[in-house]
Amino acid sequence: QGAGGRVGHVYTHAIRGFQFKGSAKAAEALLRNPNVKSVTKDSAIFLSDTTPPGLKRIGAAGSGSTNAHAAGYRGSGARIAVIDTGIDLNHPDLAAAIDAGSGLNCFDAAQAPNDGHGHGTHVAGTAAAPDNGTGVVGVAPAATLVPIKVFDDAGNSSEAHVLCGLDRVVDLNTDADPVNDIDVANMSFGDPRPWGSCAA
Repeated sequence: QGAGGRVGHVYTHAIRGFQFKGSAKAAEALLRNPNVKSVTKDSAIFLSDTTPPGLKRIGAAGSGSTNAHAAGYRGSGARIAVIDTGIDLNHPDLAAAIDAGSGLNCFDAAQAPNDGHGHGTHVAGTAAAPDNGTGVVGVAPAATLVPIKVFDDAGNSSEAHVLCGLDRVVDLNTDADPVNDIDVANMSFGDPRPWGSCAA
């Protein structure tokens, strides 16, 4: 407020910082604060719409007994955070595998991390659709899915929203409850800028 802006997301786990909403002049004023290490302009992030290579190709499933599923590697006990557009919480093939309570909607924390776009649900199915005789089978069909919504229903996001999602994952992994820890975080999205370093 002293710099002439307002606070958006607050990050306490992945990084120590916050999303600053204000003019370029206000951001310059904030940077002069001795308690502020850096100010970075927020940039748009875009969904990646790639075709999954298939379970047979990666050796997860297929004919014979040499595939991962047949060998018993089905993701039992693993928890996968899908950092995306959310997951359709009522999807007939996925609903039983979703832990929505551990998830987060980074656009409105009071709302469920439900998918109104479809990308996150598609990714969730590829990752962990149960082997239940319905629909497809995922890479880890016995895993639990945790929906973290960082893209809106039109597929728009930004670094600030993605940081909110990553902050949630670190929060789950550092709280006092080991049962809600995340084992894998899936982020199927891209950024058009060249990345030369973590500070880029």
